[in-house]
Order: sequence, then structure tokens, then C-alpha cells
Amino acid sequence: MAIGPAERRVYLVIIPLLLAAVGLTFVPAIRHRFQPPFALRHAAPDLIAVAAEHVRIAEATRGATPLWGRIGGSQAERDSAMALAAQLVPYVDEVGIEPYQLTAHRPTAWTLSAPGGPPLVSAMPAPFDARFPAEVLPAPIHLIATEADWALTKGRWAFVRAVMESAASDTSVRRDRLYQKAVLNGALGFVFALPTPPGTWRSVVPVDKPFAMQDIEYPDGVRPIPCFSVDAEDGNRIEAMAREITYLECKLDYAPDGPLEAFNTVSRIPGQGKSTVLLAAHLDSFFSGANDDASGLATLVGMAHRLGQIPRERRIADFLLVGLSAHHDAGAGMRAFVERSPRRMDTVRQFILLEHTDAQHGAEGAAFNWPDPLNDKRVAYLGNRGFPSIRGALPDLVAATGMMGVAPPMLDACIADLYVVCDRLEAFCLIQAPPYYHTDHDTIDKLSEAGLQNAVEFHMRLLETIGAIAAP
Repeated sequence: MAIGPAERRVYLVIIPLLLAAVGLTFVPAIRHRFQPPFALRHAAPDLIAVAAEHVRIAEATRGATPLWGRIGGSQAERDSAMALAAQLVPYVDEVGIEPYQLTAHRPTAWTLSAPGGPPLVSAMPAPFDARFPAEVLPAPIHLIATEADWALTKGRWAFVRAVMESAASDTSVRRDRLYQKAVLNGALGFVFALPTPPGTWRSVVPVDKPFAMQDIEYPDGVRPIPCFSVDAEDGNRIEAMAREITYLECKLDYAPDGPLEAFNTVSRIPGQGKSTVLLAAHLDSFFSGANDDASGLATLVGMAHRLGQIPRERRIADFLLVGLSAHHDAGAGMRAFVERSPRRMDTVRQFILLEHTDAQHGAEGAAFNWPDPLNDKRVAYLGNRGFPSIRGALPDLVAATGMMGVAPPMLDACIADLYVVCDRLEAFCLIQAPPYYHTDHDTIDKLSEAGLQNAVEFHMRLLETIGAIAAP
């Protein structure tokens, strides 16, 4: 159940009071220690409840703007940072909030419609943080079915049925740079439909390479034509409009660019201090954000509990457990974490990113023939250095812990927040992008307690494999 405004006010009072009661405050640096009662420290967390708390925070923002959720630099994301701090309190020795200023570009309202007609409700700017012209006057729609059709798009809206391999992050639009083709051929706008299941699906779709400065190739920072994604049902409506020579138009409004306050949650569990392992999951989400990345936050809390059960002499490394803000804003939270205390990174040897740690089918899966199980679609990113100690052990680790039924593909590359420090650390992430990734169907029913427990067990054994914890 989503929390309302009155409940939110209570929530925002209770969380700081809870932390204050155990000797913690929200401060720019970690310098507060707490040893909770034995029973509290040893009580295992309910991982679904941990994830559900962050989903509820996101769902409380539903309807405020067409793109809702724990958006980077939003109050909801800050609430999530505070909630994570409270969830970690029983299991860590130090915890705190590290605020910083984030500059971001946000569309706040938009319409895509035929003149005088109802808006296409699934339409989302793609990418969500791009700067597009604020208005495009009515123009006819041209359907792109063959390569030759691009030459006929001048002065029209170009429409494409996108091919989607697994999720909205992996489409023919991104792979074949179709937005750029629309620009080069003189289109007034570009729309593409995703092959979504029946019903309304809002999707946040990247159309550029990840972690690029999205608008750097445009001199004034504004893209020359607007770009929208729509779901399959709105795609059918657009095709019908094109056959009837119906026109399409759009309007967009933007929030003023300016600094936003974002919070990183940073906690610590000490060991023998031989080195430091950074364990991180991101706080921000598009829409409910259950798989992406409430699952990672729940796994982080589960690992904090498990690490706390290990005698300190068996914890060879120290552990930093971090909830990163603004992951979807080119890793702004990770960049702020590094910049705040460069010396803190001196002893960090490994960075393990907890991303999308469980993915269940939910109601749509059976109806739309999604591959079973979704967790078998994971890919392992082993960092630029290759992480050889993990490479050899990974097939047995995923099988022994129930994470996957098959060995994952392994790439000597980085992903997401790992990019920030990939050139100097051993880095790892085992990730999948299910069909509802970056959509408003990424809801709590897509997670399971068993799947989250498997993720905790897998990552604990991974720490043993790399020598961060000693075998019993």
C-alpha cells in the first residue's frame, strides 16, 4: 500500500528519530558508532519487506508527474536513503548520510497526440533527460518498414516498430541509431513502439550509449527533434493514424535546471583491515523500481546481517556498504562518493555492484511467454581487469546458490556505477534486464524472498572466493 502525504510526514519524522535514538544523525561524514542489542543484531531481516519499503516510497509519488518514482535528487530518493540507513542500523558499526548537490535536466509534463484527440498515454520522452524542442506543430506520420522509407520522412513524424531483444534497454533503436537516422533525413519527430504485452506500459528507454553526455553532439544542448517511445497498443493507434493521414503533434514542459539535493547512504562493517571491499546498490528508480533496484538494496541489507554474524577475525577485509543516489544520472552518486573522500578509496580493492538481484515473472510473464526463468538471463561483468579469481569459480557459485541454472556469459567490462572507478579496481556485477526493466510494471510481485536470499548467499560466497572473508 502506498504511503500518503500525512503518512509521509510521519515517516520523515520517525526515521530521523529512530536513528537519533540509537546514536546516529544525518551528517556529512560517517562518524557515529552503534552496537545494538544482541537480539536485534542477530535477527534476520525480512528481505521482501526491506524491498517493499523502497517500492512504497516510489509508489507514493505516482501521479505527481508522468515519470514518477525515486528519481535522482527527489524527495522520494532522499526518503529511500533514510529508510536504508534505518534498515542497516541493526547490522553495521557506522552509518550516515552524505548529501551533495546534483544538477539534472527533467521533463515534467508532455503530450503526444493527434490534434484534438486524446493523448497517447504511454508516450515517454526517450531518453528521459534529453532536451527536446518544447513543441512540434501537427505533421503527418510516415511508417518506416524498409530502409528506403527513411528518405520519405522529411517534414513528417517517423514511426518505427522497434525490435526488443529482452528489455527496453536493448532495442533496434539504440543498436541501429535510428533517432539519428530520423534527424539526418529531416523528420520533424521520431516515435517508436516497443513490443510490450497487452495493457498500458510506460517505459524509460535509452537511445544512446550508456554514461555518455547525452546531448554533447548538439551545439546548444537541445536535440533537433523530439523522440518518444510508446507501448504496443499506442503503436497500433499510430499505425491507424498513418493510414488515415492523421497528423501528430507534441508539447513538452521542463523543470528549471538547477541544483538538487541528493543523499548517499554510507555504512561500514570493520574487519581485519587488510583491504576494503565496496558493496553498493542504487537508491533511485523509474516508477516502482522493485527489481531496479529495491532488490539490490534488500540484498545489501541481507549481506550486512550475514557479515555481522561472522567473527571479526574472519572478516579479512573491511566493508563499505553504500546506497548510491542518482545512478541513472550518469552515476552522479558514485562520483560524489569518490570525490567526497578520495583517501577513503585508497584501501578499496574490490567493488561489487548489487544490481537487479532477483527477477520473477509476475502476472504478465505466463501470458506473454517470457523466458523461464528470468534469472537465467544474467550477464557477469568482471571489470576491465577481468577478475580471474571470480571467472573460474562463477559457474559453480551460481549453481550452488540457486542464482542461475546455467553459467552466465562473462564480459571483461564494466557497467553502470562501476565505470567511475573501473580503471583502478577489481569490479564485478551479475545483472539481468528483465522485460519490465525501466517500466511501470517493475512491481514488488516481481521479487521473491527465496530469490533475494539466493542473491545474499551468492554474494557472501563471492566474498569468500576473493578472500575478503575466511572460510569457517
